[in-house]
Amino acid sequence: MRRRRSCSCENVALARDHRLRKQAAALVSCRYQVSVDLPQGPGNHGEGGIRIHQYRAPVDGTSKLGFRARVMVMAACLTLKVYLTEGFDAIQISGTPDITSPFGAPFKLLRKPLVLDQRASHRRMYDSRYGRRGVVYRVLRRLERASFRAADHVITVNRSLEQVAYLRGGVRAGTVTVVGNGRSSSRPASGQRGRS
Repeated sequence: MRRRRSCSCENVALARDHRLRKQAAALVSCRYQVSVDLPQGPGNHGEGGIRIHQYRAPVDGTSKLGFRARVMVMAACLTLKVYLTEGFDAIQISGTPDITSPFGAPFKLLRKPLVLDQRASHRRMYDSRYGRRGVVYRVLRRLERASFRAADHVITVNRSLEQVAYLRGGVRAGTVTVVGNGRSSSRPASGQRGRS
């Protein structure tokens, strides 16, 4: 029986998310069945055995908090549907999982490992704009720590976020892997031409 893994990506079509596409392709090449849950978009095409599951993202209104909450609920419902209809052995939350990972945590009760692909930090973005104050900042701080604590493994894009996972997240030693966003080694760099 082939292993399964569900990947969830928030707010971006698969065609624009080169990192997630490469991750999913790598899993398929290792004989995983991969399901990707993400908002509807024109670039969402399942290629090479990748199954695409889409939810209809709400119209962005005046309240960014309300929009985020609705996106989280829709993504959570779709992930539950995939689990009930297809099943999976592990779940990966991509993007800025410090606010999206809570819907992945319940699957840990079913002994499904949770992997976070931490590309940015809402807490850091909020801090740079508004400073370390207020209820929102405190909530983001708690969500960030809870997300790291719930994860079985964390993937980050750089050493800075690796330190965030260890120092602020309190994750266990050896459970963070840095994977950069470089080009695929199978393709020549821009401006290079293969010999004929």
